[in-house]
Amino acid sequence: MEDNRWSALCPSTKTSGLETTSFEIHSDPMDCTTQDAIRDGDLVLVDTSLTDLTPGKVYLVELPGQGLMVKRLRRVGDALWFMSDNPVNGSFPAEDAVRVVGQVYGKVSFGRVS
Repeated sequence: MEDNRWSALCPSTKTSGLETTSFEIHSDPMDCTTQDAIRDGDLVLVDTSLTDLTPGKVYLVELPGQGLMVKRLRRVGDALWFMSDNPVNGSFPAEDAVRVVGQVYGKVSFGRVS
């Protein structure tokens, strides 16, 4: 049976002034308790033109040896940290990220229709 799921990266498109790219999530959810949590199988919409860091925003970042991941930027004291909304998942200082791919501004979730 053919796998119709999206691969990790869809071609970039320019929509409403945004440089939009979508990525499929393959991971534990960022947050297990809220309806708007990003979950395994969701597509996240990433604006690759937004790479300046703003605390409270969610970003797609690349971390050495761990690949791409979705994390929220938070201020802890004088430092900026990328953290998951799910406390089970790890966090790391923003300075450790090799590359900020862009800001996550939306998601698309798929469910079964019965």
